[in-house]
Amino acid sequence: MKNAETRIERTVPAGAWNGRATIPDVQGVRGAERNPEESAIPYAPGDTVAGFTLTRRLCFGTQSVLFLAENKQQSRAVVKLYEPGAGKTTVALRKLADMLRRRGCDALMPLLSYGDTEEKIHYEIMPVYREGTLEGERFTEEELVRDILPQLNEALRFLGENHLVHNDIKPSNIFWKDRKKRKIVLGDYDCLTGDRQEKAGGTPLYMAPERIYTDGVEHTSASDYCSLGLTLVSFLYGKPLFEEETAETGEQLRRFLYRRWQRQVACPDTLTLSPKLRDLLDRLLQRSPETRYNGEYISSWLSNDGLGVVAYHNNRKEKKSINGLSFQNRLIMDIPELISALGSDWDFGMFMLSEHQLEGFVRQFNGAFYTICQEYASLKDSAEGLFKLMQTIFPSRDFYWCGAHYESMEEFVDQTEQQEKYGVNEPFCHFCRAGLLSFYEEKNGSGPEQLARAREIEETGRHSPELAAKQLLISLRKKPEYVWHGATLQNLEDLLSFLAQSGDRLDEYVRELYESKAARVWLDYIQQGSLIAEVQKELAGA
Repeated sequence: MKNAETRIERTVPAGAWNGRATIPDVQGVRGAERNPEESAIPYAPGDTVAGFTLTRRLCFGTQSVLFLAENKQQSRAVVKLYEPGAGKTTVALRKLADMLRRRGCDALMPLLSYGDTEEKIHYEIMPVYREGTLEGERFTEEELVRDILPQLNEALRFLGENHLVHNDIKPSNIFWKDRKKRKIVLGDYDCLTGDRQEKAGGTPLYMAPERIYTDGVEHTSASDYCSLGLTLVSFLYGKPLFEEETAETGEQLRRFLYRRWQRQVACPDTLTLSPKLRDLLDRLLQRSPETRYNGEYISSWLSNDGLGVVAYHNNRKEKKSINGLSFQNRLIMDIPELISALGSDWDFGMFMLSEHQLEGFVRQFNGAFYTICQEYASLKDSAEGLFKLMQTIFPSRDFYWCGAHYESMEEFVDQTEQQEKYGVNEPFCHFCRAGLLSFYEEKNGSGPEQLARAREIEETGRHSPELAAKQLLISLRKKPEYVWHGATLQNLEDLLSFLAQSGDRLDEYVRELYESKAARVWLDYIQQGSLIAEVQKELAGA
């Protein structure tokens, strides 16, 4: 259903924070108060662009005008014309148009044509979507999980696989392709850039925090997934997550949003959501891009837990009920409950898996879970089987292992180091020996580099768990540092500066550096591992 208010969500051009505030204003028609004579675009109805005759002005964008148009075959389209200097045929736009033409993506708006007119006005020609955008729409939890999220995730995964970032995901940039069939497309490529580029426009209320308060930050698909989270919340909430505030300038708006993101943003408590969906949205709204969920994880979630959300609502409608699972005097009714029970009573969980007591329950949520259960029950290492089952049916960065719960992999390794549990039968060594680090990273959407690093650490862990723990811990920290004799070293320059000031203790420190496993791991991580060999030669010569 449509919200009573139609919100106009203005896009900010790249580097335009110092201009006027762009917090959404509430109007009936986008740009209704703007005088056409104020536009710097020298085109009007009756003019022709790329074979299409402009028939009617539709609306104004921040730096553009949209026209309805027809060609000689009477095919209708929307022609978007940019003000001089505002738009151009970027490498990213050319790449997207080429990929859409060759491979296609049903969830992305196609570009019929694009280029520059003789007057150096950039244009883009797009299909007409008569049913409008999703701006002001509200959806139930079931509708969001079943209809909206899968298509938006498909669009973002396509962009991410081609190293493109949309940068302006919001309800008014999502169009109804077929409302009856619940088909949508993500469009409006004003702010499209390549991955790792530093400047792009966007809409402040839907921007990821790193794009708001970090100048020169490289944009990645992680920013798009935060915008996706904010968009999904607005569909459930009926309005943007951040309430509007009077802001005369863009800088005032920036400070307002900066304050909001200073504390961890989460779904409003007033929204009645299933724990599964609330957790997914909260993970998309993580302040740190590194801890945000990505497209691969969402696909896994939709195939597993998302089906549980839809099944739950379907069962309620059809007055069906899930056949619960009896587990140590508890009645388990959904997948998150099962994960908690298995993790908390690890030995009994391994028994239930090996005795094939879980298959009938999990297949109610996803038929594929039945075969997965059988596969992992057949493993000789029951602990390995139970961990793999839990991460497959409910991938998560927090996890259970051997009866303990860890909020993150870093917490697991930290505890291993603090307690010096490096024995062959200790949890960390067992984890590496079973190849579970790479399995965990794969299930949680890590890329090829992270997976390769995880396999290297697993191999090290089979013969030297202590060294593997140090390697893993330093790779988990995005800004690895080595604390040594009260000094915090972050790079080779810091180390050389420290040694230069060591005076009579230089030889002692150099020998200690050579003998320290932690120092060896840190030097290897900052790609200075050859220093160890050089120190070894010096010591041998002495």
